[in-house]
Amino acid sequence: MTPSDAHPEGLRARKRRATRVALHRAALELADEHGYESVTIERICERAGFSTRTFFNYFRCKEEAFVLPPTPDDHAETLRPVAEGEGVANLLADVYRAFTADIARHAPQLAEARRYYRVLEENPTLKLRQLSVMAESEQELVRAVARRTGTDPERDLLPRVIAATVFGALRAAFEKWVADQEERSIELWLREALAALASGLGGVIPVVPPPHGDGTPPHTTTTTDTDTASQEHT
Repeated sequence: MTPSDAHPEGLRARKRRATRVALHRAALELADEHGYESVTIERICERAGFSTRTFFNYFRCKEEAFVLPPTPDDHAETLRPVAEGEGVANLLADVYRAFTADIARHAPQLAEARRYYRVLEENPTLKLRQLSVMAESEQELVRAVARRTGTDPERDLLPRVIAATVFGALRAAFEKWVADQEERSIELWLREALAALASGLGGVIPVVPPPHGDGTPPHTTTTTDTDTASQEHT
């Protein structure tokens, strides 16, 4: 039994997820038809068949209905296999398992991804909101990796470096999937991105040369070097 199997999603959670996605889809449809600026909360609710009171049970503003930020429960459910694993040897395998399970749970939302990114590209305000959501998600991954490795997410560098690297691979996979014209599945892009990460970058990016004996990085002119050069030419 996997960690995800041990914590099945309840009926109430599925209904809440379906309501969020319905409001999200309505917002995207209206933006496609009339432009983002003309979309109002009232029109979103009318299209989705919910009251404005229901809307504010899920979102604080119109922008959130477009961006659809993960809830704390979403983060906890997605990252449980990462947080509850041990060490770093199987970390990428657990990341793959965690996020493919998350993809399955969010299939209706993912169906709207390409339309969402069309709207996103045309609206700087939404782009900023999306960047904020991504930063929050990365911090949740930092905390999950810290729990797994027994490190401090605030003081230790290890969970931050691992999370930033893994999150970059996840983001690259998703962006390639959105732009893909061959209709490869997001799971294939995700597997490829994590495999590239696992294989290492040594063959792609040259190793940074060590600093000079005095600690000065290569190709850096110090004040002493400049003074000496000036004296030689006088």
